[in-house]
Amino acid sequence: NCSSHQPCPAGTYKVGASTTSTGTCETCPTGTYKDTAGTWETQCTAFSACSPGFELQNESPSYAGDCVACPIATFLTAGEYHEACVSCPPNAITSVEGSTVRTQCLCDEIAYTTIGGADADYCQDIDECTNIQIDRSPCMTNGACTNSVGSFSCSCNTGYEAVAGIAVSTFPFACRPVCGDGLVYPCDGAGGCDDSIRCDDGGTRNGDGC
Repeated sequence: NCSSHQPCPAGTYKVGASTTSTGTCETCPTGTYKDTAGTWETQCTAFSACSPGFELQNESPSYAGDCVACPIATFLTAGEYHEACVSCPPNAITSVEGSTVRTQCLCDEIAYTTIGGADADYCQDIDECTNIQIDRSPCMTNGACTNSVGSFSCSCNTGYEAVAGIAVSTFPFACRPVCGDGLVYPCDGAGGCDDSIRCDDGGTRNGDGC
């Protein structure tokens, strides 16, 4: 009696099988897979490339893999199965997942200026504190502005405090006067006026030093 050939498990294929040899089961070569067990499969199937904007993930010798959309700030044109999504230039993003070309990488128009045309070679930080598009400091009157890469922050001048609930990087930022602020009435030249001994005004009226 002849013996039956034994099937090779998923992820392997039969090598050297014949009427006189059972052959061996070897792992599918790189770039190929076999997702079922079989007796006579002598080759594995090549991975298929995903559609543009999608990256092949989770592939293995026994699984064809999943086509997953490139995340925000990445893109992928049509190519080989093993190609990965490409990152946009620093500080550039895409508006949707699954972007296919670099021209879909755009700078944040509020925080950055695009350098190098539509394909965003790189994004140059905008100084929001002196941004001519705003035409004034985003921290408004009685506030001080500090620029940072991609953002800014505001603080209130002495004698003022931030209006509750307004974030320090919000435009417009607002400061309101506080009392007991260390500011004093200006010396009006009247007799007995001495700058060295003047006290905090503690007032609440507009323009009184609060």
